[in-house]
Amino acid sequence: MGDQLENIPYPSMISFVLILVGGCIMTGTLYEAVRRTDTYFRSTFYPIDGLSYAQTVSVIITPITVVLAAALLAFGCLATGATREKIYRGNKSILSGRGAALVFLALAHLSCLCWLALMCGLMFPATGWLVMDRVCAEEWRYWLDIDGEKTNAKFFNYFRFNLTHYGIYKKLYNFNPSLKYNETITTATAFQNFCSNVNTIGPLYMFALGGAMFVLFGLFCFIGALSANYTKLKYTQDLTQYRTAKQPEVEPAETEYLQAAGYAPSIAGHGPSDSIVYSQ
Repeated sequence: MGDQLENIPYPSMISFVLILVGGCIMTGTLYEAVRRTDTYFRSTFYPIDGLSYAQTVSVIITPITVVLAAALLAFGCLATGATREKIYRGNKSILSGRGAALVFLALAHLSCLCWLALMCGLMFPATGWLVMDRVCAEEWRYWLDIDGEKTNAKFFNYFRFNLTHYGIYKKLYNFNPSLKYNETITTATAFQNFCSNVNTIGPLYMFALGGAMFVLFGLFCFIGALSANYTKLKYTQDLTQYRTAKQPEVEPAETEYLQAAGYAPSIAGHGPSDSIVYSQ
Protein backbone atom coordinates (compact mmCIF):
# COMPACT_ATOMS: atom_id res chain seq x y z
CA MET A 1 0.00 0.00 0.00
CA GLY A 2 2.84 2.38 0.84
CA ASP A 3 4.52 1.76 -2.52
CA GLN A 4 1.27 2.52 -4.33
CA LEU A 5 0.89 5.82 -2.46
CA GLU A 6 4.46 6.76 -3.37
CA ASN A 7 3.69 6.23 -7.05
CA ILE A 8 0.91 8.86 -7.01
CA PRO A 9 2.12 12.14 -8.60
CA TYR A 10 0.60 14.51 -6.05
CA PRO A 11 2.07 17.75 -7.52
CA SER A 12 0.78 16.86 -10.99
CA MET A 13 -2.67 15.95 -9.64
CA ILE A 14 -2.98 19.21 -7.70
CA SER A 15 -1.80 21.19 -10.73
CA PHE A 16 -4.34 19.47 -12.98
CA VAL A 17 -7.19 20.26 -10.57
CA LEU A 18 -6.11 23.92 -10.35
CA ILE A 19 -6.00 24.25 -14.14
CA LEU A 20 -9.33 22.48 -14.65
CA VAL A 21 -11.19 24.52 -12.02
CA GLY A 22 -9.53 27.83 -12.89
CA GLY A 23 -10.04 27.34 -16.62
CA CYS A 24 -13.75 26.55 -16.22
CA ILE A 25 -14.28 29.57 -13.95
CA MET A 26 -12.41 31.91 -16.27
CA THR A 27 -14.18 30.74 -19.43
CA GLY A 28 -17.70 30.83 -18.02
CA THR A 29 -17.45 34.16 -16.21
CA LEU A 30 -15.53 35.95 -18.96
CA TYR A 31 -17.93 34.78 -21.66
CA GLU A 32 -20.95 36.00 -19.69
CA ALA A 33 -19.27 39.27 -18.66
CA VAL A 34 -18.36 40.11 -22.26
CA ARG A 35 -21.86 39.24 -23.46
CA ARG A 36 -23.51 41.52 -20.89
CA THR A 37 -21.02 44.32 -21.53
CA ASP A 38 -21.65 44.19 -25.26
CA THR A 39 -25.43 44.14 -24.78
CA TYR A 40 -25.41 47.13 -22.43
CA PHE A 41 -23.04 49.26 -24.51
CA ARG A 42 -25.03 48.61 -27.67
CA SER A 43 -28.28 49.63 -26.01
CA THR A 44 -26.95 52.64 -24.07
CA PHE A 45 -23.77 53.97 -25.70
CA TYR A 46 -22.23 52.42 -28.82
CA PRO A 47 -20.77 49.04 -29.88
CA ILE A 48 -17.25 48.22 -28.73
CA ASP A 49 -15.14 46.55 -31.39
CA GLY A 50 -13.18 43.48 -30.40
CA LEU A 51 -15.29 42.20 -27.52
CA SER A 52 -16.19 39.06 -29.44
CA TYR A 53 -12.48 38.24 -29.75
CA ALA A 54 -12.22 37.99 -25.97
CA GLN A 55 -14.97 35.38 -25.96
CA THR A 56 -13.26 33.43 -28.72
CA VAL A 57 -9.90 33.47 -26.94
CA SER A 58 -11.43 32.25 -23.69
CA VAL A 59 -13.25 29.40 -25.44
CA ILE A 60 -10.13 28.28 -27.35
CA ILE A 61 -7.32 28.66 -24.83
CA THR A 62 -8.98 26.83 -21.94
CA PRO A 63 -9.64 23.47 -23.68
CA ILE A 64 -6.12 23.48 -25.13
CA THR A 65 -4.63 24.11 -21.68
CA VAL A 66 -6.77 21.40 -20.07
CA VAL A 67 -5.66 18.87 -22.72
CA LEU A 68 -2.03 19.84 -22.09
CA ALA A 69 -2.59 19.46 -18.34
CA ALA A 70 -4.03 15.96 -18.90
CA ALA A 71 -0.92 15.00 -20.90
CA LEU A 72 1.31 16.42 -18.17
CA LEU A 73 -0.62 14.44 -15.57
CA ALA A 74 -0.10 11.24 -17.58
CA PHE A 75 3.60 12.05 -17.86
CA GLY A 76 3.77 12.60 -14.10
CA CYS A 77 2.11 9.24 -13.44
CA LEU A 78 4.59 7.41 -15.66
CA ALA A 79 7.66 9.29 -14.46
CA THR A 80 6.70 8.88 -10.80
CA GLY A 81 5.48 5.29 -10.84
CA ALA A 82 6.63 3.28 -13.84
CA THR A 83 10.14 4.73 -13.92
CA ARG A 84 10.83 3.21 -10.52
CA GLU A 85 9.97 -0.17 -12.01
CA LYS A 86 12.47 0.49 -14.85
CA ILE A 87 9.78 0.32 -17.53
CA TYR A 88 9.93 3.82 -19.01
CA ARG A 89 13.53 4.78 -18.35
CA GLY A 90 14.49 5.22 -22.01
CA ASN A 91 15.71 8.69 -22.92
CA LYS A 92 13.61 8.67 -26.11
CA SER A 93 10.43 7.16 -24.70
CA ILE A 94 7.43 8.71 -26.48
CA LEU A 95 5.55 9.85 -23.38
CA SER A 96 7.87 9.53 -20.41
CA GLY A 97 11.43 10.02 -21.65
CA ARG A 98 13.72 12.99 -21.25
CA GLY A 99 12.85 14.23 -24.74
CA ALA A 100 9.16 14.27 -23.86
CA ALA A 101 9.97 16.11 -20.63
CA LEU A 102 11.73 18.86 -22.59
CA VAL A 103 8.82 19.17 -25.03
CA PHE A 104 6.30 19.39 -22.20
CA LEU A 105 8.45 21.96 -20.42
CA ALA A 106 8.50 24.14 -23.54
CA LEU A 107 4.72 23.82 -23.97
CA ALA A 108 4.12 24.63 -20.31
CA HIS A 109 6.25 27.78 -20.54
CA LEU A 110 4.44 28.83 -23.71
CA SER A 111 1.07 28.30 -22.01
CA CYS A 112 2.28 30.39 -19.08
CA LEU A 113 3.07 33.28 -21.41
CA CYS A 114 -0.38 33.06 -23.05
CA TRP A 115 -2.20 32.97 -19.72
CA LEU A 116 -0.04 35.77 -18.35
CA ALA A 117 -1.04 37.95 -21.31
CA LEU A 118 -4.69 37.02 -20.76
CA MET A 119 -4.45 37.85 -17.07
CA CYS A 120 -2.93 41.25 -17.86
CA GLY A 121 -5.80 41.89 -20.27
CA LEU A 122 -8.35 40.98 -17.58
CA MET A 123 -6.82 43.54 -15.24
CA PHE A 124 -8.22 46.39 -17.37
CA PRO A 125 -11.94 45.56 -16.94
CA ALA A 126 -11.31 44.59 -13.31
CA THR A 127 -9.72 47.99 -12.65
CA GLY A 128 -12.51 49.69 -14.59
CA TRP A 129 -15.07 47.97 -12.38
CA LEU A 130 -13.34 49.30 -9.25
CA VAL A 131 -13.38 52.83 -10.68
CA MET A 132 -17.02 52.75 -11.79
CA ASP A 133 -18.13 51.14 -8.55
CA ARG A 134 -16.52 54.02 -6.67
CA VAL A 135 -18.40 56.53 -8.83
CA CYS A 136 -21.69 54.77 -8.16
CA ALA A 137 -20.95 54.64 -4.43
CA GLU A 138 -20.22 58.38 -4.29
CA GLU A 139 -23.31 59.37 -6.30
CA TRP A 140 -25.72 56.89 -4.72
CA ARG A 141 -28.04 59.57 -3.29
CA TYR A 142 -28.82 60.81 -6.79
CA TRP A 143 -29.85 57.48 -8.28
CA LEU A 144 -30.80 55.12 -5.45
CA ASP A 145 -34.18 56.77 -4.74
CA ILE A 146 -35.51 58.25 -7.97
CA ASP A 147 -38.47 60.62 -7.72
CA GLY A 148 -39.60 61.02 -11.30
CA GLU A 149 -38.59 63.94 -13.49
CA LYS A 150 -37.74 66.16 -10.53
CA THR A 151 -34.85 63.96 -9.44
CA ASN A 152 -33.80 63.49 -13.05
CA ALA A 153 -33.62 67.26 -13.53
CA LYS A 154 -31.64 67.67 -10.31
CA PHE A 155 -29.29 64.93 -11.39
CA PHE A 156 -28.81 66.53 -14.81
CA ASN A 157 -27.82 69.86 -13.26
CA TYR A 158 -25.45 68.30 -10.74
CA PHE A 159 -23.68 65.47 -12.51
CA ARG A 160 -23.26 64.25 -16.07
CA PHE A 161 -21.56 60.92 -16.62
CA ASN A 162 -19.31 60.86 -19.70
CA LEU A 163 -17.24 57.92 -20.92
CA THR A 164 -14.49 60.21 -22.18
CA HIS A 165 -13.72 61.20 -18.57
CA TYR A 166 -12.50 57.64 -17.99
CA GLY A 167 -10.44 57.19 -21.14
CA ILE A 168 -13.16 55.49 -23.21
CA TYR A 169 -13.27 57.62 -26.33
CA LYS A 170 -14.76 57.15 -29.76
CA LYS A 171 -15.20 59.71 -32.55
CA LEU A 172 -18.97 59.63 -32.71
CA TYR A 173 -19.11 62.45 -35.26
CA ASN A 174 -17.73 60.04 -37.85
CA PHE A 175 -20.85 57.87 -37.63
CA ASN A 176 -24.29 58.37 -39.10
CA PRO A 177 -26.49 60.39 -36.67
CA SER A 178 -29.32 57.95 -37.31
CA LEU A 179 -27.38 55.34 -35.31
CA LYS A 180 -27.94 57.49 -32.20
CA TYR A 181 -24.63 56.64 -30.61
CA ASN A 182 -24.14 58.28 -27.22
CA GLU A 183 -21.35 58.65 -24.67
CA THR A 184 -23.13 60.44 -21.81
CA ILE A 185 -25.70 59.67 -19.12
CA THR A 186 -27.88 62.64 -18.22
CA THR A 187 -30.72 61.15 -16.15
CA ALA A 188 -30.84 59.43 -12.78
CA THR A 189 -32.85 56.58 -14.28
CA ALA A 190 -30.14 55.83 -16.84
CA PHE A 191 -27.44 56.17 -14.18
CA GLN A 192 -29.28 53.73 -11.95
CA ASN A 193 -29.35 51.23 -14.81
CA PHE A 194 -25.65 51.82 -15.38
CA CYS A 195 -24.71 51.17 -11.74
CA SER A 196 -26.90 48.10 -11.65
CA ASN A 197 -24.96 46.67 -14.60
CA VAL A 198 -21.66 47.66 -13.01
CA ASN A 199 -22.52 45.72 -9.85
CA THR A 200 -23.49 42.69 -11.95
CA ILE A 201 -20.79 42.62 -14.62
CA GLY A 202 -17.82 43.77 -12.54
CA PRO A 203 -17.63 40.73 -10.23
CA LEU A 204 -17.74 38.46 -13.29
CA TYR A 205 -14.51 40.02 -14.55
CA MET A 206 -12.96 39.63 -11.10
CA PHE A 207 -13.87 35.93 -11.02
CA ALA A 208 -12.38 35.53 -14.50
CA LEU A 209 -9.17 37.16 -13.27
CA GLY A 210 -9.10 34.82 -10.27
CA GLY A 211 -9.61 31.81 -12.53
CA ALA A 212 -6.68 32.89 -14.71
CA MET A 213 -4.52 33.14 -11.59
CA PHE A 214 -5.51 29.60 -10.62
CA VAL A 215 -4.45 28.34 -14.06
CA LEU A 216 -1.13 30.17 -13.88
CA PHE A 217 -0.41 28.73 -10.44
CA GLY A 218 -1.22 25.24 -11.73
CA LEU A 219 1.13 25.70 -14.70
CA PHE A 220 3.91 26.87 -12.39
CA CYS A 221 3.44 23.73 -10.28
CA PHE A 222 3.57 21.61 -13.42
CA ILE A 223 6.83 23.26 -14.49
CA GLY A 224 8.37 22.46 -11.11
CA ALA A 225 7.21 18.84 -11.28
CA LEU A 226 8.45 18.48 -14.86
CA SER A 227 11.87 19.85 -13.94
CA ALA A 228 12.15 17.37 -11.07
CA ASN A 229 11.01 14.46 -13.26
CA TYR A 230 13.45 15.45 -16.00
CA THR A 231 16.34 15.40 -13.53
CA LYS A 232 15.23 12.04 -12.16
CA LEU A 233 14.93 10.55 -15.64
CA LYS A 234 18.35 11.91 -16.50
CA TYR A 235 20.08 9.97 -13.72
CA THR A 236 17.80 6.93 -13.43
CA GLN A 237 19.65 4.87 -16.03
CA ASP A 238 23.07 5.69 -14.59
CA LEU A 239 21.97 4.81 -11.06
CA THR A 240 20.39 1.57 -12.26
CA GLN A 241 23.57 0.52 -14.06
CA TYR A 242 25.64 1.38 -11.00
CA ARG A 243 23.43 -0.68 -8.69
CA THR A 244 23.47 -3.60 -11.13
CA ALA A 245 27.28 -3.55 -11.27
CA LYS A 246 27.53 -3.59 -7.46
CA GLN A 247 25.18 -6.57 -6.97
CA PRO A 248 26.97 -9.93 -6.30
CA GLU A 249 26.54 -12.52 -9.02
CA VAL A 250 25.44 -15.31 -6.67
CA GLU A 251 22.25 -17.30 -6.94
CA PRO A 252 19.78 -16.58 -4.10
CA ALA A 253 19.37 -20.27 -3.27
CA GLU A 254 23.13 -20.75 -3.03
CA THR A 255 23.49 -17.67 -0.84
CA GLU A 256 20.84 -18.86 1.61
CA TYR A 257 22.43 -22.35 1.78
CA LEU A 258 25.91 -21.00 2.51
CA GLN A 259 24.66 -18.57 5.14
CA ALA A 260 22.66 -21.34 6.82
CA ALA A 261 25.81 -23.47 6.93
CA GLY A 262 27.62 -20.74 8.83
CA TYR A 263 29.64 -19.16 6.07
CA ALA A 264 30.06 -15.37 6.06
CA PRO A 265 30.37 -13.53 2.72
CA SER A 266 33.42 -11.40 1.97
CA ILE A 267 34.54 -9.53 -1.15
CA ALA A 268 37.76 -10.62 -2.83
CA GLY A 269 39.49 -8.44 -5.37
CA HIS A 270 39.07 -4.82 -6.35
CA GLY A 271 37.03 -3.04 -8.99
CA PRO A 272 33.85 -3.89 -10.84
CA SER A 273 34.88 -7.57 -11.22
CA ASP A 274 34.97 -8.25 -7.48
CA SER A 275 33.94 -11.77 -6.52
CA ILE A 276 32.09 -13.02 -3.46
CA VAL A 277 34.01 -15.46 -1.25
CA TYR A 278 32.33 -17.28 1.63
CA SER A 279 34.45 -18.24 4.63
CA GLN A 280 33.41 -20.08 7.76
